[in-house]
Amino acid sequence: MSSGIFLIKDNNQLIEMNEAPYQLEYELQKLLETYPNLLPGDQIDSINPRRWLLVKPEMGVPCEANGYDRWAVDHLFLDQDGIPTFVEVKRSTDTRIRREVVGQILDYAANAIVYWPIDRIRSQFESNLKPEDSEQKLKELLGDDADTSNYWEQVNSNLLAGKIRLIFVADKIPPELQRIVEFLHQQMNPAKVFAIEIKQYMEQGNKILASRVIGQTIDVKNPEYSKKIKNQWDESRLFDKIKSQGEEGYDQVLVAQKICEWVNKHGIFEIEWSQGNTGGFYLTLNHQNIKFKPASLWAEKSSKEPYAVIQFEFGELKSKPVFQEKNKRLDWLNKLNQISGISISNDKIEGYPKQSLSIFKEEAILQQLFQTLDWVAEEIKAS
Repeated sequence: MSSGIFLIKDNNQLIEMNEAPYQLEYELQKLLETYPNLLPGDQIDSINPRRWLLVKPEMGVPCEANGYDRWAVDHLFLDQDGIPTFVEVKRSTDTRIRREVVGQILDYAANAIVYWPIDRIRSQFESNLKPEDSEQKLKELLGDDADTSNYWEQVNSNLLAGKIRLIFVADKIPPELQRIVEFLHQQMNPAKVFAIEIKQYMEQGNKILASRVIGQTIDVKNPEYSKKIKNQWDESRLFDKIKSQGEEGYDQVLVAQKICEWVNKHGIFEIEWSQGNTGGFYLTLNHQNIKFKPASLWAEKSSKEPYAVIQFEFGELKSKPVFQEKNKRLDWLNKLNQISGISISNDKIEGYPKQSLSIFKEEAILQQLFQTLDWVAEEIKAS
């Protein structure tokens, strides 16, 4: 039976990839440690996709104050809102994945929110990093212009309130676990529960990984869900919001309109509109069942200049094929820096640098931007 997953090599050879089991649980654990974005943040929250900061693999959990670590959660991540995310990894062949793993992760969570002081979480994150490196990783998570000073207080507040996320990861989620996850996802508040399949496909020395959230349900009765649907953004709403900023807003909205027109006529990228309070959209390109989001456009929440920005999603691309390579991201950054008015430092290839839309109000400069996006698309499609 065909897997439906194919790889086209440089010589135009078509290779059908075959699903392959992980030989050891450690393989999948190590992949998550190295590539946190295997946890598909856009599937967990399509309105505001999650980004991840690894605190520590095998994070110890005590069962009493100042006690020894009785358990260890496979991975502890934080997202950009400071929500602690517990990840437990199992292979589908491990019989404990049916029900025992649920009890395990609930044990971890119940004790962690009581016995994990925030100083311990922070020290575990910083233990293997230089101070400047830990600060840089926070900026990559939160954005270059973000104020990182209150981030750990936010993590502590979430932990004390039980605002956490529990994630089961396996190569295949069995139906029994899926039903439990669906039930807990509906019933638990503010904690949330997810299951994620990360399938591995291999052939002729090539490997493809495919992630998807399993068992997540949408509670249409939830007022927050209704609010988000009501707050769906579109061209008209975004343009009105940008224009409301006065004279510069009119210049910026013309740029936003031209970008939308280019996307619609060009037929390579698609627009994925945001929902909620922050207005904007992602430029997306689907290739070989992988969604790439190289850039996005936003009307910022604050009134600080610049109000309307284009954001280059280096941090999102670095976990994707082709742009996993640092040099490939540097190639794009160098192309962007050839555009008049743009100067992005090399260290930003790990993050999400922003540029005012006002830079692109001259047609020639805007066309240069489109050329760099064309180059990104060509590199993706050639992979």
